[in-house]
Amino acid sequence: MEEQNKNVIILQDESQNNRPHRWTFRRYLKGIPFGKWWIIGSTAVLGLAGYLGTRFLLNNLRSNVSSTFSYNNIALISDNNGGGSFVDGTRFNYASLISADTLKGVKESDPAFASVNLEKLNQSISISMESYADKNTGETVYITPNRFTITAKFAAFGADSVARSFMNRLIETTNDNAKAAVARHEINTSVPANFAELSFIDQINHLEVQRGIINAEIDSLIGTFTGNGIINETGTRLTTYKTDFQNAFNYLGVDYFTYLKDSLEVNKWVNFTDDTLDVVISRYTETADGYIERMRLDLSTANTKQKAIDDMISASGGMIISGSEFAALIAQYQADIVDIELKRADYLKELKDLGYTVDTFKANPTEENLATIVLSGSSGTLNKLMAIKSGTADAETKKWGANCAKFAEEINVLKGSIVGENSYSSSTTAAYRYLYNTQRSSVNYYTANVVAVSGAISPWIGLAAGLVIGFLASSLITAAVYINKIDPIVDEAEKKKEAAE
Repeated sequence: MEEQNKNVIILQDESQNNRPHRWTFRRYLKGIPFGKWWIIGSTAVLGLAGYLGTRFLLNNLRSNVSSTFSYNNIALISDNNGGGSFVDGTRFNYASLISADTLKGVKESDPAFASVNLEKLNQSISISMESYADKNTGETVYITPNRFTITAKFAAFGADSVARSFMNRLIETTNDNAKAAVARHEINTSVPANFAELSFIDQINHLEVQRGIINAEIDSLIGTFTGNGIINETGTRLTTYKTDFQNAFNYLGVDYFTYLKDSLEVNKWVNFTDDTLDVVISRYTETADGYIERMRLDLSTANTKQKAIDDMISASGGMIISGSEFAALIAQYQADIVDIELKRADYLKELKDLGYTVDTFKANPTEENLATIVLSGSSGTLNKLMAIKSGTADAETKKWGANCAKFAEEINVLKGSIVGENSYSSSTTAAYRYLYNTQRSSVNYYTANVVAVSGAISPWIGLAAGLVIGFLASSLITAAVYINKIDPIVDEAEKKKEAAE
């Protein structure tokens, strides 16, 4: 089959193809100078709107404020689970950092935070610790104990400076609490309020215990800060301070407390003044009466137990089998009787020192002979006190009384060096506070500049976008006005058609 050539005729609507285009780039450019002032104004307005909108609206919605930090370098004993306790025992938990009360307290701490929106802040703020779940136990394991990250929406603050200052202040509240706990620290004291009324031996014992407390505190500080720790602004080291403390109680190569006790034992000095003399005499008299009554009761007990021993021996025919019930009971009763006799010897010694006659009873300790224990002579302590009270003391007794007062003053000087102002207790407390405030008073920050603001768009980008949009929109509008009003397209075909009609 032969192919047939086919001619295709394309008819064009010359009225359409020959019609001039209304919009051309040339005519668009001509429209720009026509509306240049409108274009400049609109571009500037939208550029400014873009800048301000990005900075104060969009960024407020997008931006976050965050800080990563740890409390390993403050006076806080960590439990390695986000909590712990301050040095005074007050408990700490990291969740308390973002509690409503804490946030409110920070806001009220500075007028600069008046603009902070607590409602928005409470809704957006969070705190976390980097952790993972142990596959074997299922327990949460904290990678870096007491290292936290706080995050909040920037919208709650409204300004960079406010956000950074507020977050920093919030984080430092824990450090402030730690410092407050340090400031509350006082070394424990064993010295009672009625110290002046106590006997000399009780006073010495209390002060000796207090010395041990101070020494233990110094050792604890050395364990925490090492012996090179500086305890004051003059640069004194802990090791130097401890040596000075130990040397302060060295008396001619003997421990000062041992010296005081030995002097007291030899001289039988008594703590009294003119105002307390009656009370002291009454106390010693009551003590003596108590010893005598105690011995009366002990005699009865000892006699009862001795009779029980005799009865058990008699019942067994004088043969006590080792390990039997009787043997164990007899051994216990015999030990009790020995204990009674030892205490009786101590009572008699004390009574003799007071000035009581004890020889008759000591030779034959019976209840009847207790009546022979009476105050006599002039050499005993109680006799001396009564002579001083009645004004009949001889020269030796007066000298003894004066030495009692000197000994009291010596103990008071010792007391002043151990407790009270300018004492080792106060200086050790000051050393404690100085060490913690200088070496345990800083938060570790892992965020650049302490607090970071992220997620924000540069307002200059908003400015550029506003300028571009403003220019394009305004230039297109002015070009349309120019084309339609000033330089319209004349359609010749339509014009002829209108004339023919």
